Amino acid sequence: MGLRRLSSIKKRININVLKSIKLLICLFVGFVGILCVRKLPWISPHGDAPDELSGNYYYRQYRILWHSSYKKFVPAEVISYNYDKNFILAAQKPIISYDSLFKGIVYKDGTDRIYFWLIIHKEYLILGPMIEEEYQEARMKYGVPSDLKLKRVKAE
Repeated sequence: MGLRRLSSIKKRININVLKSIKLLICLFVGFVGILCVRKLPWISPHGDAPDELSGNYYYRQYRILWHSSYKKFVPAEVISYNYDKNFILAAQKPIISYDSLFKGIVYKDGTDRIYFWLIIHKEYLILGPMIEEEYQEARMKYGVPSDLKLKRVKAE
């Protein structure tokens, strides 16, 4: 009788160990899954989807980024933008950050004013940051349609 009881205890211990191992595996897989999803470029930690623009660019979290590289972008905080198949227009109120995306951007009149950006797809060109007079000259030079106007960003 003592031997049967000992065998029964061993079975219960093995079952509990197996349940614990299953639980640990499930937790680990779930944790890894969450980390992977947060790294995907089309899914943000907040669950918002990017606004697809023209020329392989997208808008998300107050930035305009290029899907193929982080070297082509309009940094935060984009306050208004618009686009057609040839151009992307953006107005930006700079938020200075230690993020490497901001390295090398010079705001000649300081960071407490609005700057403008113009992306010209057929020339693979990003102009900015520009003050309003430079922006208007660039619009004329590159033939941006007059009906293509900046639109305010919706609050995220």
